[in-house]
Amino acid sequence: MSIIGGRNPAHRPELDEFEPTAARAPKYEEHVRARYGLQPAEYRAMFRDQKGRCAICREDADLQVDHDHTDGHVRGLLCRSCNARVEHPQGDSDLAARIVAYLQERAPKVRITRL
Repeated sequence: MSIIGGRNPAHRPELDEFEPTAARAPKYEEHVRARYGLQPAEYRAMFRDQKGRCAICREDADLQVDHDHTDGHVRGLLCRSCNARVEHPQGDSDLAARIVAYLQERAPKVRITRL
């Protein structure tokens, strides 16, 4: 099974190997490259770093590329639910706290210098 498209492999050791067997893999790779500037190896590294889980709720789910809509900075891979809540948080205060922590952790590092 492939990790392209965010589908979690049923067998965890597959996180260590990438076999693009899914029919949609090449098309999805091109979509991710064109839309977010991520190379397939970068996507796979993010997937492995997150152990195939959403970066906020830690659930196994179909993962989507999360990015900052103002500057395009890719922050991580999120499930559909958490990806929607990043833009429109509501409800669960525990989840809201995890979203804030995620956004702070994944913010681009900006170096400010005096002119």
